[in-house]
Amino acid sequence: MSGNEVEIPESVSSVVCLDPFATQMVLAIDGGELLSSVFLGPADKKTLHEVNAKVAELKSVGGPSGTNLESLTALKPDLVISQVGSDEMNQNIRDLGYPVIEIDSESPDKLIEGIRLIGDAIGKEKQADDFISWYSEKMAYIENQTAEIPEDELQTVYIGGLEPLSTVGSDYYQHYLIENSGGKNIAGVFSGGWNDVSLEQLYTWNPDVILFAPYSKISVDDLQADPAWQKLSAVKEGKVYRMPKYISSWDVPAPESVLGMMWLSEKLYPDKVNFEIEDEMRSFYEKYYGYDIADTTIASILEKQDLLDVNPTIIN
Repeated sequence: MSGNEVEIPESVSSVVCLDPFATQMVLAIDGGELLSSVFLGPADKKTLHEVNAKVAELKSVGGPSGTNLESLTALKPDLVISQVGSDEMNQNIRDLGYPVIEIDSESPDKLIEGIRLIGDAIGKEKQADDFISWYSEKMAYIENQTAEIPEDELQTVYIGGLEPLSTVGSDYYQHYLIENSGGKNIAGVFSGGWNDVSLEQLYTWNPDVILFAPYSKISVDDLQADPAWQKLSAVKEGKVYRMPKYISSWDVPAPESVLGMMWLSEKLYPDKVNFEIEDEMRSFYEKYYGYDIADTTIASILEKQDLLDVNPTIIN
């Protein structure tokens, strides 16, 4: 996805993932048995251990910010999956003789492109096509249900990150997640990733919906009790939500984010969009992770408002 031509073995049996979202992509297309080393990033290791104990126990040789080349060499991987932008590190690995493909997943379309590329590289083309077909079906439903809404009537969304007054511009995944859910990112005029804003700016925007990432430092209950936030229409009308999280937060560029778009589209347009999200979650985790998720777990994911233990330094 960085434009390089990469020659890989005809049969790949050992894969090192240096990109956390690529790790999730490999798992979602039934490639977990090929993994020799993974970088989990913001994934919840305890949850992943329940879903896939083998992968959770794999040792990591590093991630996008640095790799232990000696440890990587000891694994003798057939393929390394890294991140676009880590040019020096990726070249060092190529110089050792290991093929590197690079993933950029900062939009839903790029996520799908990455899954297709990985499927081709590891011999999981059919599984990748299946996921892409399922994803496309869900996105088409949202688009069809919201297509006739006039531009000026689209639900405007503010998403808060680690800090409640930090929001994302148009060049990060969360922006596209909102757009693919049929909404309009109120801070889409910004760029450069996460941007600090003031409450006065929020008063001016007065978004229809306020959304917080699972790694945000504020709870929905605390915000709703804060007089400064109560001036906003979304707070007055109870349209403040925290994005769910299971293996990873549903707002980051991992396969689970498709559930995030389905969940959010229902919140934005409950009279138009109906996914039966509990059934969709059961189907998703069983089909793409081989995991039978418990009903009590589903309820906890959808109802949880407490702070979650995602490492905020590696969200994107």
